Amino acid sequence: MKALKRVLTLLAAVFAVGALVRVSLVGVVPSRCDNIPVSESASPDGRLKAVVFTRDCGSVSGLTTQVSILESSSSLLNGPGNAFVADTNHGAISSAPGSGPEVHVRWQTRYHLFIEYSHGARARLVASEVAGVQIEDASISHDGV
Repeated sequence: MKALKRVLTLLAAVFAVGALVRVSLVGVVPSRCDNIPVSESASPDGRLKAVVFTRDCGSVSGLTTQVSILESSSSLLNGPGNAFVADTNHGAISSAPGSGPEVHVRWQTRYHLFIEYSHGARARLVASEVAGVQIEDASISHDGV
């Protein structure tokens, strides 16, 4: 019994060391999603930018269109959007091949970003404020109404 306990403890230690080595070599656990930038819009003062991008996490979850607010000098990382996410609502709306629902951003002021998305898309604000910017969203039909 004591020998079994020692073997299990040794195996757990080897597993933990292996996991630490993998994380140190890779940096972080690799993402199974890809971000494809669609557009960038600089804030009126140029300090920030809103990045609209398509996030592809494979056939299981489909494509989403997301928005992140970043420092103007920052690059989009391979993570989820920090401001907004929209999907096709299980195919209820169409999207162009290789993209999610249509999404547009418009800076009202340096402190206010307005996000418009395709009517019928399933959308949610990830945060109502990011980096001091208030975020507001609304759906639009293709005729602009």
